[in-house]
Amino acid sequence: MRDANAMVLQVAGGGDAIMESDDIKILSDGTMLDSGAPVGAIGVFTSPQGTSELSLGGLMPASNEPVAAEEGDFEIRQGMLESSNVVLSDEMVAMMANVRQAEGAAQLVRYYDQLIGQAITTFARAGR
Repeated sequence: MRDANAMVLQVAGGGDAIMESDDIKILSDGTMLDSGAPVGAIGVFTSPQGTSELSLGGLMPASNEPVAAEEGDFEIRQGMLESSNVVLSDEMVAMMANVRQAEGAAQLVRYYDQLIGQAITTFARAGR
């Protein structure tokens, strides 16, 4: 089994998860069923103490061995989406404020350009 990034799903005992059919179901404890028959359990691991996860998809550093999560410390939900922790209305207000700041900066640049143009014209007339 592969995810959207073509990474292979690992079973709890080690090795790749191999399914024979498309009739796959994953139970909340991580048990994988292929056409109703159990074929293994998904390996759920935690970061070793003193390490942090990388920002690239939550991958663990290869230099440290992952620690298997204790049974009952996790629950796997199939077909669920995790909340993004973003409040859309707050993000819209922040975006509008940023657009207004950018518009103000653009007006300032236009005004500065006009002043420079006037200065060049004035100095050119004085130099005749």
